[in-house]
Amino acid sequence: MAAIGLVVAVVAAGCGGESVQTTEVPVLECPEPIPIAGPEDLISVLVGTDWRWVGPYSSGGLPVTPDLVVAGEVTIEAGDVPLPESCVEADDCLHEVAFFDSSLDGVMADGPSAADWIGGYGRLTISDTTVRLRPTLEDTHPGPYNSVPTVSVLAPCGSACSDGAALCPADGACYGTGGTPSAFCLFCEGKGDRECACSAEPGSLPDGTRCEFYLSGDVICTGECRDGVCVSEGC
Repeated sequence: MAAIGLVVAVVAAGCGGESVQTTEVPVLECPEPIPIAGPEDLISVLVGTDWRWVGPYSSGGLPVTPDLVVAGEVTIEAGDVPLPESCVEADDCLHEVAFFDSSLDGVMADGPSAADWIGGYGRLTISDTTVRLRPTLEDTHPGPYNSVPTVSVLAPCGSACSDGAALCPADGACYGTGGTPSAFCLFCEGKGDRECACSAEPGSLPDGTRCEFYLSGDVICTGECRDGVCVSEGC
């Protein structure tokens, strides 16, 4: 297991001279990588990973696999991936996985998909690289289906983030820090949607700032920030 941490030194002046205090940033512990030699290995990992229902009103940690070290070229089709029972038993859940592309080298999502209306693909190919996969059940209401099982490709645990995103020590993934609510506030810090609607870097938005948050996939509440929380009279 690889651990990535940082120690910050703080110098404080005192009567006896300078004293040094140290503050430890939470340590990121990446799980042991899993070797992937063929489609069956990739599918096995997905079957063993929790699929969480996620919508614009969600917060808290998201599922993600350990690093998957793919040797050669491995391809899986949407119909190859067994769906979680919670989706199979729901008439309003699309009964086919949708893959989402990434900008990572060695990764390609293509092929027709029943979820092309949200940008999904029906085939995922990974070639001689290391990735992680995030399976979720996405709330797509009020679309043709209320939810869609999706598989997104992520960079390896602890990879550097692009501008506008920050690394979350809880899972080693990057989340956007812009906007209100920011993905970092919701899914890394795990704060509620009403609090994240008034979050800013650093601190909170001033009282009286207009804010909004979701009650469901298509119900948005508007209000104003008060003491770092979005207060809406109608919600």
